[in-house]
Amino acid sequence: MRVGAGLEGRFQPGQRLALQPDIYQQGRSTAYGYTIPGGLTQYHLIGPEVLDAEGKSYVLPLPGDLGYAETALTEPWACVDGRVHAAPPARPEARWRDVDHRTARGHQRRIAAPWA
Repeated sequence: MRVGAGLEGRFQPGQRLALQPDIYQQGRSTAYGYTIPGGLTQYHLIGPEVLDAEGKSYVLPLPGDLGYAETALTEPWACVDGRVHAAPPARPEARWRDVDHRTARGHQRRIAAPWA
């Protein structure tokens, strides 16, 4: 395993990295592992569509103390965090009601939901 020419200053062999899977190219959203091949591979030659897509690198060096489980959750947690921060603030006049909700395992529970 080695680092390609021109990238020796940015990456080292054996360095732990994460990939931001949602990649923008020419104003379009694409995804590493879906439209860009390479997901679920042990080793992969990463090309410019990931390393330098419109001047941005979607390869993220990981700090040494970040564990594998935490690393695996960075992308889904970023989705949650982004959605929470993108949500409009709740209207003070919004009313809430209790509704019955059946979980994926068939358990029933009551949750609060806003009136439409």
